[in-house]
Amino acid sequence: MNTIKNYFPEFQPYHLTDGKELLKLDKLLDFSFPTDYQEFISVYNGGEGSLGEDYLALWSIADMLDTEQFYKKEDPVFFEKYWIFASNTGIFRYAFEKSTGRIVEIDPYEDEYAVFMGNTLQEFLINFANKKL
Repeated sequence: MNTIKNYFPEFQPYHLTDGKELLKLDKLLDFSFPTDYQEFISVYNGGEGSLGEDYLALWSIADMLDTEQFYKKEDPVFFEKYWIFASNTGIFRYAFEKSTGRIVEIDPYEDEYAVFMGNTLQEFLINFANKKL
């Protein structure tokens, strides 16, 4: 997975998936991940590390599924719009916008806040790394 090695050198992967989590994820998705993210999650099942001036956690499949179940119940409007897959050390979350597939930075406390971060995992990692705090 060249994207991770090239753009996220301090990346520490989580445990590898046994395949069951990936099948569960695929059944629940009502949109498509970018190809490079699908490859990433299939191999690494998430991970984290310093990137640019911040810290990035790319969530495991289990963490994504737990979060989506919470939002499906507690905030169905949010659930219909976003799929959260990552977070930084602060308040921001990173999500796929289900209607477009774009990756956006969201603030869970500001409904209207959504900053475009890329269309692919590679673009997202580059933009995250270059973001100034």
